[in-house]
Amino acid sequence: MGFSKSGYGALMIELFRGFVFAGFVAFGAVALSGAVSAQDAGAPVKVELNKLKASDAGCTIYVVVDNKADNAFKNFSLDLVLFNTSGIVDHRVSVDLGPLRKQKQVVKVFDLKDVKCDGIGRFLVNDINECNSDAGVVDNCFARLEVSSVVEKTKFMK
Repeated sequence: MGFSKSGYGALMIELFRGFVFAGFVAFGAVALSGAVSAQDAGAPVKVELNKLKASDAGCTIYVVVDNKADNAFKNFSLDLVLFNTSGIVDHRVSVDLGPLRKQKQVVKVFDLKDVKCDGIGRFLVNDINECNSDAGVVDNCFARLEVSSVVEKTKFMK
């Protein structure tokens, strides 16, 4: 026994079509938001070693941080290892580059006490200690990190 195209049967067919349409719209919205999140998850945070300047206390480090992501970071803390010009581990420091606003480039400055600038051969990002947004812990921060150096004779690696 089938439904007629009028009355109760027509109503049920229209309700079914409405549910199917709503399901496709909801699925599309979820898929689209996932695609946007996945795209943002791959947006890099670029850190450039820009300048080393000798100071009375040691060496002042200037880095340019370019957050290409659509999210801000409350904390973006790097575990840095400094190697001297002979390639020997010299110091290990933790540097928090946060807060970082979304889609924003900033210059961060920090001092390394008892370190001579001309004795630094390279910096290695050993790990990321902390990577948080307002929503909590951000995944894949190390993979998103891109490092470079414009300082002559000083490399910056990860």
